[in-house]
Amino acid sequence: MIMQHHPLATRLVNMMTEAPKTGQKFQSLQCFSPPELMLLAVLARSDTDSMTMTEISELFHVSKPAATQLVMRLCSKGCLERCRDESDRRVIRVRLTPEAARRVEEEIERILCRSDRVVQRLGEEKTGQLLTLLDELRDCVNQELQEEIPV
Repeated sequence: MIMQHHPLATRLVNMMTEAPKTGQKFQSLQCFSPPELMLLAVLARSDTDSMTMTEISELFHVSKPAATQLVMRLCSKGCLERCRDESDRRVIRVRLTPEAARRVEEEIERILCRSDRVVQRLGEEKTGQLLTLLDELRDCVNQELQEEIPV
């Protein structure tokens, strides 16, 4: 039996499936997966210059082996370097290479400039409303996932 869905729910799903395509146009670092880009941005914007594997696995809600795979992919691309923690030699920390730090900062700046232009086009009021609605949407989706309501 096919269920009837609210037309706005259908539009919402269509919008979300189109969003990654739109986001792709914003990325000049196209050889990276979304988790790789997120880790690069987190490291670039972090108060510390490095993170441990445990911190990365907790940030991404993945196992340490999965975090290690992510880090190793970025190391092989020349973006991260692994180093021992100075206070505890058993701990491995990862940090951006200087070239990766420069490229990530340039990309973040490009994204922020584009976002400024989007805010100018939409206006501050509409942008604020959109962000409020997106926050509410995220909260609703998270609540639905936690409740695991069967379809």
